[in-house]
Amino acid sequence: MTAYRLADTIKGVGQKYDWLEIDDDTGVMLDRRGQKIQAELMPGAVHDATEIPTYLQGLVNKKMMADEVSRPIPYEYTTGRYTAVDPRDSFEAASVKVGIAAWLPEITTRLSKTTFTMEFRGACTFINDVTDAEAHGGPYSPRLQAAKRILKVMQIDREIDVWTMLSTAANWNANNVVTLTSGFEWNTGVNANPIADIENMITDSDDDITDFWMNRAVSFALIDNEAVRDRMFQFYGAAGAPQKLAEIHRADGNERVSFMLAGFDGIRFNIVNAKRHNATTGLRDTILGDDFIGTVEATPEPTSGEDGNTTVTFRYSGVATGGTGYVERTARLEGRGVFGGSMMYISQGDVPLMVGPTLGGLIKNVLA
Repeated sequence: MTAYRLADTIKGVGQKYDWLEIDDDTGVMLDRRGQKIQAELMPGAVHDATEIPTYLQGLVNKKMMADEVSRPIPYEYTTGRYTAVDPRDSFEAASVKVGIAAWLPEITTRLSKTTFTMEFRGACTFINDVTDAEAHGGPYSPRLQAAKRILKVMQIDREIDVWTMLSTAANWNANNVVTLTSGFEWNTGVNANPIADIENMITDSDDDITDFWMNRAVSFALIDNEAVRDRMFQFYGAAGAPQKLAEIHRADGNERVSFMLAGFDGIRFNIVNAKRHNATTGLRDTILGDDFIGTVEATPEPTSGEDGNTTVTFRYSGVATGGTGYVERTARLEGRGVFGGSMMYISQGDVPLMVGPTLGGLIKNVLA
């Protein structure tokens, strides 16, 4: 700290001091009491901070894929029952050779009936009348942001439900689950063989796989494999492959990102980018972990007894949903706050089901 006589250093401060001190590290001038001396008029003295009306920053989560992998089927009741033909009826052999005058062997169709009950999710936000009125003209609309916030938490909750169901080994037939051992993970080098792992999944599935699902980190490990990269160039060509690689790495906003490989024609490799906030670490974790999932969707809504899906969702379409599955209500609350306000309610009911545990497959521990 260095001390100076005031008359030798500064004039016209507006107050008279015998001397001042200047902090050698910060350059701040202090009076005898150790208080900062403001030697010039600063912007804060003539301008009050106001909101910039054209600027509103935030983040958008990536596209939610739960409705893509477990297709919603509208149903107007909260409970129901679905029927499935036993898979053995499609594959089981029987002794059907008979003598010309003998009784024919009798066989029957085997059915299973499964009862389900929908779960409801919903949330609400209170919108104060005064806050809503004074926000007009600014970039932030309390009502619009309230609706967005509610929908986001509901979508994230469904995303967690569906991908947890599909990445849980116990929900699959045991023959349709593979756990990669140390050294064979897709990002470990010489022993990694994702093409063989995928082909084995296709072989073990009871029907032709239509989609693969993975998070971004798994997709990077997959396309970094030389054999996979070769198949990508074979499918898209020398000009198209770099563009597709850039799309995978960019994964813009709310767009679905997928790619195909030569030899797996017709099967989409889908990237699931949606994340959730980890309250423990403060980081954003991908909702789908480091697993690789294959699914079958023979038709959006099987009715023939000969089409099968890995998973479907029955979604409530009854009272007040308008067929969308969502219920939105707004109610006045005069007793809350000085001036009252409105409570916005949004809800939805559905249940995701693993209806085809032998259709597709699950590869665990894809990354080291």
